[in-house]
Amino acid sequence: MDVMYKNCCGLDVHKKIIKACIVTGKSKKILEFGTMTEDIISLVDWIKEKQCECVAMESIKKSSKTTKGNEFLRTTLVECAKAAAHTKDTYLSSQYHRIAARRGANRASVAVAHTILVIIYHIIKSEKPTMN
Repeated sequence: MDVMYKNCCGLDVHKKIIKACIVTGKSKKILEFGTMTEDIISLVDWIKEKQCECVAMESIKKSSKTTKGNEFLRTTLVECAKAAAHTKDTYLSSQYHRIAARRGANRASVAVAHTILVIIYHIIKSEKPTMN
């Protein structure tokens, strides 16, 4: 098998740490870095110091299923989202069309339903009268 890169680095990104593995010739070194800006800068410096030609990062697909909850609430919110998608010059309508163009109508409806739920939460939490 032909060697494509003499020095390469693999990154495994988590919420609080980044694991980096550099393979150079016959040696392998694994270090952990934090996810704060200073830590990422030191990671970049370490990769440059080792003269890596290629950096690869893992990729996972996030689940698109909604979690179990109140079935009737979810259905109602999605129906409200679909109705909001047909309004003109509103934030929810533009959000729906922006997401639907990239991800599809169903995912856009769920995303707008989530936004509606967040709006409802903040209205209830603030206990202030709403304005139309």
